[in-house]
Amino acid sequence: MKSLCGRLLVVGLLVGFFGFSVLVSAGSADFELSRKSAEQGDVTHQFLLGSMYEEGREVPQDYKRAMKWYRKAAEQKNIASQYILGRMYHTGQGVSQDYKEAEKWLRKVAELKGYATFDAKFVANAQYILAMSYEYGHGVIQDYVQAHKWWNISSASGLTLDKGVEAISKYRINTMTKA
Repeated sequence: MKSLCGRLLVVGLLVGFFGFSVLVSAGSADFELSRKSAEQGDVTHQFLLGSMYEEGREVPQDYKRAMKWYRKAAEQKNIASQYILGRMYHTGQGVSQDYKEAEKWLRKVAELKGYATFDAKFVANAQYILAMSYEYGHGVIQDYVQAHKWWNISSASGLTLDKGVEAISKYRINTMTKA
């Protein structure tokens, strides 16, 4: 059990710094322990299984299972899972596109205060997607004032997953201000 805890710490660090790297393989003893822990409500294992199924790492890609595990973790206030659920609903990745459901999950993340540094990139990206939602009326009533607010908040953080996203935010702020 001690070695599993050590591996999970490494997994947690890799998830935090490099995206969604998972070190357990399907059918292995570690995978079975992770699956059992997830079924017993362990939020970290729920997130890890969601990640594995979403990306098809070590298991066949299965968005339905990914959504199941992400939702369980999100309901326990796992910020990464809340963001990923919102993103998947927003883009229609593996689920029917549902802007209302996306907005629900993304808002939970975008409005967070006092979050851990690890979660900052998820918060900034949720703010970015929320800004787009207000600009185009996806899941919310189109509102350029709210869009501008969320563009500013997202851009000010400088912590988006993609520097291109930050540049787009700044461009949108400038074009909305001039309009």
